Amino acid sequence: MTCFQYSSEESSRPQEFHTTSGFQIASFFQPYGGDLRGGDRFGIITPEPNKLWFYIGDATGHGSQGALFWKHYEESFHQFWNALLYEDASDESFSRFVSKLNDRLLARNHPLAQLCLTFGIFLGNGDVFFSTCGYGTHLLASRRHSDRVPPETSFGLKLGWLSSSQRATFPNALIFRRYRDVDRIVLMTDSFLGEDHRDPEATRTLISQMNEKSQIQSIEWTQVIPYFLKHFPDENDDTTILVIERTACKSDS
Repeated sequence: MTCFQYSSEESSRPQEFHTTSGFQIASFFQPYGGDLRGGDRFGIITPEPNKLWFYIGDATGHGSQGALFWKHYEESFHQFWNALLYEDASDESFSRFVSKLNDRLLARNHPLAQLCLTFGIFLGNGDVFFSTCGYGTHLLASRRHSDRVPPETSFGLKLGWLSSSQRATFPNALIFRRYRDVDRIVLMTDSFLGEDHRDPEATRTLISQMNEKSQIQSIEWTQVIPYFLKHFPDENDDTTILVIERTACKSDS
C-alpha cells in the first residue's frame, strides 16, 4: 500500500513526482500570501496495484484562515476517509462518506466549517468514479487515443452548508460521475478559475473553456503542472494541482 498527502504539518512544497502501483503522479501546492499553511489538502492511496483512491479539498478561507478548518476537522476527515477505503466504490458508499462528514461539520455550527471536495477512485483499466461537492475543486480527464472526455460541469452541494434533511430536498445534492478509458486526470482547486468560481454558471463555462484550450492530452505528464501554472492561475487563493496518469497507457502509445 502506498499513501501520500499534504497535511497541515507541512509547509509550501515545490512540484513533486511519485510513481506507485500502476500510476505516476505529479503534485504542486502553494499557500496564499506566503502562509506556511493553507486551506487546501489532497491525498492519494493505492491499497493494491492498479487501484488508486484520491481526494482534493478546499476549505473556506484562504491561507492560515483555511488552515483553521483542518485544525478542527482533519482527524474526523481521515476517520471517515479511511473507512471509505475499505468499501466498494459505489453511490451508496460515497453517500455515506459525504453524510458523515457533512454532519460532523455542522455539529460545530461554525460559519467557516465548510468544504469543497472532489474524491473518487481511478482504476488501472481507465475507469474513474468520482464526486464533486461544491465548485471549489474540479477534475479534468483526458484520453490519449480518442475524443476528449466531457468536462465535469455538474457540482453537488459543498459540505457543511446544509443539514442532511435540507440536502435531501435537492435532487443534485450529490452527483456521481463515471468515465471510462481515461489515461490522465487533473485535480485542481478553484485558484485556476479566478474570481468567477463564485458563480456556478460562470464556473461551468470556465471549466469547459479550460478543457477545450488545455493541452493536457498532448504534453507529458511532468509538464502539465507548469502549463497550468503559466496559463490559468490566480494568485488570490491557495493553489493546488494533482496530475495522475496510468502507467499502462504508456505501453499503449
